[in-house]
Amino acid sequence: MKLGTGGSRGGRVLATAVLAAVATGSGIALAGTSLPNEGDTQLGKSGGITYRKDVEPMPSPFGISFDTGCGPQTRKVLGGGARGQGPAPARNLSASLSTDSFLDPDSEPDDGWVGGGEGGDRLTVYAVCISRGLGRLSYIHGDEVPDGPGERVARVNCAGGAHAVGGGGLATSSHADTHMGSTYPVDGGDRDRKPDDGWVFRAKDPLGTVAGSVVCRTGSGVVYKKAVRRGIRTGRAGAATAKCPRGTSVVGGGGRVKGTIVNGRVTDTYPVDLRSDRNRVPDDGWRARSVNENGSGNRLTVHAICLKR
Repeated sequence: MKLGTGGSRGGRVLATAVLAAVATGSGIALAGTSLPNEGDTQLGKSGGITYRKDVEPMPSPFGISFDTGCGPQTRKVLGGGARGQGPAPARNLSASLSTDSFLDPDSEPDDGWVGGGEGGDRLTVYAVCISRGLGRLSYIHGDEVPDGPGERVARVNCAGGAHAVGGGGLATSSHADTHMGSTYPVDGGDRDRKPDDGWVFRAKDPLGTVAGSVVCRTGSGVVYKKAVRRGIRTGRAGAATAKCPRGTSVVGGGGRVKGTIVNGRVTDTYPVDLRSDRNRVPDDGWRARSVNENGSGNRLTVHAICLKR
């Protein structure tokens, strides 16, 4: 379901009538008012997890934002991502995070995944959803902390021993130079070194604010994997895929570019089918693509968050 288009040259608007980012004392609360399943495609199921997508053309030179819903209200979103089509150096992402639907009585951003971007031919937004009863979920949003010229960083932490299973963020302004830099799970400094304690969203937004988002799950069975792509040439794009182990299904993931926002940016982050099994469900791993802006952003780390079936 398309949410909004617009902006000046190269800009985009996240349609505040349908995706409101309201500053509160505890961060930024996000609420969507779109029909979450209109035009969405169900890609299949894996171990109780449902994979869905929606595809919309990119109205050049403007950007677009829209969501993919989980379907029945018995499903809750775990994670999601966005993938553009067209030359990666000319594309940006500005949003990838969980969202709420006005069709249910609550304001919890648990009904789908919203993505936004600009500069490509079309954009695909993925939602990874799970039925109720498979672990308690919580949805946490937080606002930014400035980190260097033009770079804004939002870090959001899980609480009460819950584990991060998905996350992302939103850069709000329509400035032509606004874009996502990195989106990835992080370790919170506990006894282990797993990136299971929260989420970091880095973006360049000269005029607006940045919101971070994390989906947290209680219970066991979450596995964290990563893959690294090195040697991405200046001005070029490179990709890597983090694979989930056998007996698990991917539920979330992200990509981290080496250095700060001026070094590079993530242009795609989404679940994939590796065709190593008999189905065509994108449950096997997570892929991200980045662009090396100035020579220093030559390394991309891709994270896959996998759930045991």
